[in-house]
Amino acid sequence: MSTFHYTTPPSLIFGRGAVKNIGQVLKQRFNVTRFLVISDQGLQKNGLTAGLLSSLDIAGLDYQVFDAISSDPLEEEVINGSQAALDYAAEGIIGFGGGSPMDAAKAIAILAGTGRPIADLYGQDQVTGTRLPLILIPTTAGTGSEVTPYAVITAPNGDKISITDQQSVPDAAFLDAELTLGLPSGLTAACGIDAMVHAIEAFTSKGNKTPETDLAAKKALKLLWAALPKALKNGKDFEARENMLIGAMLAGKAISNAPVGGIHALAYPLGGLHHIHHGLSNALLLPPVLRFNAKAAAPQYGELADLVMPGISGGADEKTSTFIDALEALIADSGLETRLSQVGINHNHIPSLAIEAMKLDRLLKNNPRKIILKDSLEIYQSLL
Repeated sequence: MSTFHYTTPPSLIFGRGAVKNIGQVLKQRFNVTRFLVISDQGLQKNGLTAGLLSSLDIAGLDYQVFDAISSDPLEEEVINGSQAALDYAAEGIIGFGGGSPMDAAKAIAILAGTGRPIADLYGQDQVTGTRLPLILIPTTAGTGSEVTPYAVITAPNGDKISITDQQSVPDAAFLDAELTLGLPSGLTAACGIDAMVHAIEAFTSKGNKTPETDLAAKKALKLLWAALPKALKNGKDFEARENMLIGAMLAGKAISNAPVGGIHALAYPLGGLHHIHHGLSNALLLPPVLRFNAKAAAPQYGELADLVMPGISGGADEKTSTFIDALEALIADSGLETRLSQVGINHNHIPSLAIEAMKLDRLLKNNPRKIILKDSLEIYQSLL
């Protein structure tokens, strides 16, 4: 077996009500008493941050909240957040929310700790110096950002650029499914499909695919496949919510080591140019990209089909087709949009989307089948 490196956070705290005890845990484990909490205004307004802030109060820890974060964190917001951390003399950063606040928190911790310009940090292993201590708390079950080395930021030109570095992995992550019980069905579906995409792309990645990433990806997909319909049927189903959170985390671990590919490459321009939610973007691109990849990845897709649909008949090609059809039905049944025209995109937008997608070679190179501009155009056009 070839040698490999497997990335995972130093500490993962999981359980119902975990956030209510976070203050005491941080007080015991970290020599930090002053935190900047990164969240968004929606979470502040609906009171979801209350449990976290109360726990910090009870533990006697000082904090300030920075919630000026968009659904796709902007470079300017990250710079403002790092300045807020410096102005407050924050000793640590807590990211609380979905992928956007968590990714922003990673970048803010790095900027405030290292003092380097953000433009110098984009790319692979560009961080020098030491970030501030970083704690992440997901409130959705989708991105898995709480365990990944990626901080995806939207540049001024709309490009989504990643700070990919071990220092983007937090010192600790707290997973508490109670925080996800109030998620609306649309967001539950988008996040759940996003996590499934992570598992599927990690399993077929041409990147650093290892036995560990395969195990994480397969367990993640199996959990998510069973739990997402239950969570959509009953948003208060705690077991389903918990399994979705575990599945998203495991899928995050998988893509931390076996990077994503063509689905994400074609999805990112939808968010960068048209501000479509990342999970929905992935859901839109999932079926057509899998169909495109089937020529190269049918044996792997067939293996995943066997995993989530035991007893399925046929060879690899037939199983692959059934697997994609089932995913397509799951997306449609969830209520998510399935056509680009439903999210305001027409044929005039296709060329710019395809051109932007082809710039993402860092993702395209991991895809099991090579995607060229012609392929990208055809995939987008098939979704109109």
